[in-house]
Amino acid sequence: MHTKFDYVVCSTEESHDIDEVSIDELQSSLLVHEQRINQGATTEEQALKVSSNTPVAFEGVGRGQGRGRGRFNSYSRGRGRGQGSRFDKSNIECFNCHRYGHYRSECPTFFRGQGERSNYAEIEEEETTLLRACHNKEEKSNNLWYLDSGCSNHMCGNKLLFSDLDESFRDIVKFGDNSTVSVMGKGSINVRMKNDVVERVPSVFYVPDLKSNLLSLGQLQEKVYHISIKNGVCLIEDSTRGVIARVKMTSNRLFPIIIQDDGPSLQTCFSAKVKDLAWLWHFRYGHLNFNGLQTLRQKSMVTGLPHIVSPSQVCEDCIVGKQHRDHFPRGNAWRALNPLELVHSDICEPINPTSNGGKRYFITFIDDYSRKTWVYFLQKKSEAFVAFKSFKALVENEVGRTIKVLQTDRGGEFNSKEFASFCEMNGIRRQLTAAYTPQQNGVSERKNHTILNMPLGYVQQGNEEKVYKLKKALYGLKQAPRAWYSRIESYFTREGFEKCPYEHTLFIKSGAAGKFLIVCLYVDDLIYTGNDEDLFKSFKHSMMAEFEMTDLGLLHYFLSIEVVQSATGIFIMQKKYAVEILDRFEMKTCNSVGPPIEPGLKLTKDPKGKKVDNTLFKQIVGSLMYLTATRPDIMYAVSLINRYMEHPTEHHLSAAKRVLRYLKGTIDFGIFYKKGEMSELVGFTDSDYAGDLDDRRSTSGYVFMLSGNKSCF
Repeated sequence: MHTKFDYVVCSTEESHDIDEVSIDELQSSLLVHEQRINQGATTEEQALKVSSNTPVAFEGVGRGQGRGRGRFNSYSRGRGRGQGSRFDKSNIECFNCHRYGHYRSECPTFFRGQGERSNYAEIEEEETTLLRACHNKEEKSNNLWYLDSGCSNHMCGNKLLFSDLDESFRDIVKFGDNSTVSVMGKGSINVRMKNDVVERVPSVFYVPDLKSNLLSLGQLQEKVYHISIKNGVCLIEDSTRGVIARVKMTSNRLFPIIIQDDGPSLQTCFSAKVKDLAWLWHFRYGHLNFNGLQTLRQKSMVTGLPHIVSPSQVCEDCIVGKQHRDHFPRGNAWRALNPLELVHSDICEPINPTSNGGKRYFITFIDDYSRKTWVYFLQKKSEAFVAFKSFKALVENEVGRTIKVLQTDRGGEFNSKEFASFCEMNGIRRQLTAAYTPQQNGVSERKNHTILNMPLGYVQQGNEEKVYKLKKALYGLKQAPRAWYSRIESYFTREGFEKCPYEHTLFIKSGAAGKFLIVCLYVDDLIYTGNDEDLFKSFKHSMMAEFEMTDLGLLHYFLSIEVVQSATGIFIMQKKYAVEILDRFEMKTCNSVGPPIEPGLKLTKDPKGKKVDNTLFKQIVGSLMYLTATRPDIMYAVSLINRYMEHPTEHHLSAAKRVLRYLKGTIDFGIFYKKGEMSELVGFTDSDYAGDLDDRRSTSGYVFMLSGNKSCF
């Protein structure tokens, strides 16, 4: 600090408590004294030296404390009043050099070329400037940033503040004095707002040589922020959130802002240490039991495994992992026998986009007996009660029956007091699902998914939001095959049939004295058999009364299976289908061979073999698999080549074509069940232990005999 400020320092020390005075007060006081010193230091000091051979007259007029006349020995005259007071010439323009600060007669360049007339020396007093140095904790903080309108990009010199940093990025930043610094990376910084929301500031340059963090106002404006500076305050506003930053200008005309960065906290890593070695190795080996760990150590199977002592505590994770949840039973525990005896309901979650009428939800009501569905669209979930009252009034008036049971989940819209009170007053029993078990309300859940999801294969690119309109009725019903199956299943149940637990399209009805009737369903086609003619007639009359049905007589052809019934027995084959297979794969004119597979042949993955078209190979194997329904002689060969459909080679394709060549010579083969043979079911089984050359897996097989021939294999 210049010595001219000594009296200021002394005055400040005497009038203030140095320990309590703030930096802003001290700075304001010094700035005032500095301006006073600069205003009084505008007078120039001049020295004249006359050493010219030619008399030059110089007259000066000034005002001072006294009057007097003087004559110089150099024939110049001077007239003045004492020492004279000095005046400011900073605004005086020289008519010779057009510079400011002197007259034309005083211009040093005016007398050049005219000989040495006078030497004029102008001594300019150096402007005294106050340089302030202070230590501010905030300036050294990493959280202090400066808003800069001249900065083209956000810049930061602290690497630890970055949440992500691309250190391969390189650039150069040039300052106003043409000096440059290197940009050593580009990344993002996470900023924690006052509401604890973490915002991300992207595209921040990492400049290691930069001592202050800079926020570019131009870059902020590109993010659609509105920036205004008025009355010493800089406002940064967002169109939706309003003012997000209000920064006051300091005395040195800067806009500092404190930013709570969240970079280091998000990058903090926590480690968990286990001091007990027994538990440590228990965790390392995927919760292996402690006896197993002791076995590993005793047999020296693990290097570095210490002696394990079984702890007395119990591993909670092992207990939870061993628990299992029972499977939900397939189908309902009971089915309604009359309309409105049981109604399923559920609300579908918010749909995006909202409909033109502002509807965001829909509620479904499904009659368990007929599976007919009613859909109501809602703006809010709270409208479910109003929709249920409208549905109840509608269906009870149409059917002439009342709703007996309503099954829903435990959503708040179904558990309101008014909903429960209404059901109680109308005698409607409630069935509520357990928490977190939507499977118990599966009828409504599946229906909602059906409504929302377009079936695979029916989605047209570019028109995903459109739905196909069904113009022709499907089997007399405008419903999916699932609905048709539910309809006919309810009929079979009502007629006393029992559904096979292993084949859901097979229904069995038992009568007196060992009489039975078996029905097999395939969509709208069905076949039936049994041992009593009365059961046949009763079944046909009941079906014709319930559905539009045509009796086609004895079975001759069903799903590519040819059936020949005679007095000696029943013969089934797939000759027509076998001819179609040979014609499809251009093997109709091939030569036939003996066995379908070479004796002792062991197929492998053959990774070095030449690849073939896997689509063609899959088509051959798939066609042969369906043919095994009546051809048990090719079952083993087809099952063997079936293992290599993913990456088939020429070796595998050759084995598949050999099966087709065997088929050519045995086109009339099938299964014959003799009449009068013993109907006892006899089974055989065998296995090839570790016979697979690729993964050493075992191969097992079985066959069951009935009426003198194979029935299951």
